[in-house]
Amino acid sequence: MIDKPSMDEMRERFPNPEFRFREMKKLQGESYKGLMVTLPGSKVSASLNLDAYYERTNTGSSEHQVMDLIESAVREAS
Repeated sequence: MIDKPSMDEMRERFPNPEFRFREMKKLQGESYKGLMVTLPGSKVSASLNLDAYYERTNTGSSEHQVMDLIESAVREAS
């Protein structure tokens, strides 16, 4: 899952976010670890597939690059 330094960085990038972790169900019975991020004043949440971001760190992306991708996804969804 996301470690404390990563969560601290998320809070720096997004002041006062609401974070929720949950198992996200997909079609054909698949699921993934999800992070739902809701920014203050927003009525929608970004639902992120943490498995996909974790895989990026295993294939050469730095944690900072992955955090940039997460930030971009949250801003696009909000």
